[in-house]
Amino acid sequence: HTSAGDVFWDNLQRVAKMITNASDGRLVVTPHVGGSVVPATKELEGVMDGSLDIAATDSAFHRGILPAAGPFCTTMGGLTMVQQFLWYTSGRGEKLATELYDQVDVQYVAFLSCNAPEIWLSSADSVKTLADMKGYNMRVLGEAGDVLAKMGVNTVMLPGGEVYEATARGTLDGFDYSSPVTNWKMGFQEVINYMYMSPTRAPTSNAILLIRKDKWAELPDDLKLVIQGAARYFTGQYLSEQTALFEEGLSNFRDYGTTIEPLPKEIDEEFMRLSAEYYDEQAAKDPFYAKVIKDQREWKAICEALGVQ
Repeated sequence: HTSAGDVFWDNLQRVAKMITNASDGRLVVTPHVGGSVVPATKELEGVMDGSLDIAATDSAFHRGILPAAGPFCTTMGGLTMVQQFLWYTSGRGEKLATELYDQVDVQYVAFLSCNAPEIWLSSADSVKTLADMKGYNMRVLGEAGDVLAKMGVNTVMLPGGEVYEATARGTLDGFDYSSPVTNWKMGFQEVINYMYMSPTRAPTSNAILLIRKDKWAELPDDLKLVIQGAARYFTGQYLSEQTALFEEGLSNFRDYGTTIEPLPKEIDEEFMRLSAEYYDEQAAKDPFYAKVIKDQREWKAICEALGVQ
């Protein structure tokens, strides 16, 4: 789903190369940037209709087909990057992800990235109060868009490759996207003046690997392990790199002249209040959604009891 300027694109190329090399050329994987085969963010539909054999995609894009898909990418105020990495790789997250995509006859294969906490808001103009959010035009991914809409924000979902131009033209006042290192590489410093920091909107986010079930069934077991092993190896590498480069990304923005501030407290508190209400509402409507949220909350409590933040 990602554009060529995104740090995740670099990681995806490494995964594809490792699969090809580790399989001794028996399985050649060629990555394509988002939008080059099917419309960016429509990768699940591409796998379902056979346009794609395999997709690196974000579950937050799949909510229109699978209402419980959102928390598999990020949970507002929920699992941190390390906690989410452990939730998936412990088997708990992967078991639930398999259940989710079994509903549309698509094979969940592996967790594929683990991002540092996202910048809460990158903005052309300053934002100080809740009143400033009324009528604010913001690109938002996933369930946070539903919550921000309750705060009066005009939300829209755009693929990452379209965010720069929309902000430069003034169509967007600001946007959510990723961590400082990714956003710097995307050139966002050229179209924003302010960055507001808080981990509450997206403590982490991740992509996943999906494959058509018939294609998965055709693969011998050793090649299945090659694919999963490459994805899991580079997920760990990506987590380490995101951590190491976070401050470097912030420094780049500071040196460029971007104003970096904590998200105003009244905005953060109202967002968290509405987020908690949102999850309770969704869980009440969907037993599987309730199961996922309950499992994540239990896992977060386990991690915190062990001092894993």
